[in-house]
Amino acid sequence: MPKVQDHIAHAIIGDDVYIVGGEHGHASIADPHAATYVQHKYLYKYDYKTDTWTRLADMPKAASHFEGAIQVLNGKIVVLGGKAGDEIESATVQVYDPATNKWQIIKNSVPDGREGAASAVWQGKIWYGLGFSDDFEVTTKSYWGTFENI
Repeated sequence: MPKVQDHIAHAIIGDDVYIVGGEHGHASIADPHAATYVQHKYLYKYDYKTDTWTRLADMPKAASHFEGAIQVLNGKIVVLGGKAGDEIESATVQVYDPATNKWQIIKNSVPDGREGAASAVWQGKIWYGLGFSDDFEVTTKSYWGTFENI
């Protein structure tokens, strides 16, 4: 990969693998209080036929810790929440359109901020639940989102 990082997420559309977000500065076992947690905005596409990486448009908001909360819906990559710097646990939904190489943010589309959440697509809707919430507890709240404006 072109960038050393952890807590990245991926999505597959057609023959392309997209690597989204991530961070560096994660806590280590040796000194867990020395973590800087710098989130990344990076989006890379990997073409296995040519074995090449291409950097695409940066995410509007840098994020990590959404590995289980990234889905493909209507040919677009949907990133739900995660750890996003000043928000800690983010309630932001970011959507990437590979046809235009542009991102959009869908505000107020999930009920609360969370990182490490789980998600799935079923019958054209995204199921988004669990994870670590803003109140520093593991949340059991779940949410169906149709995201019609994607």
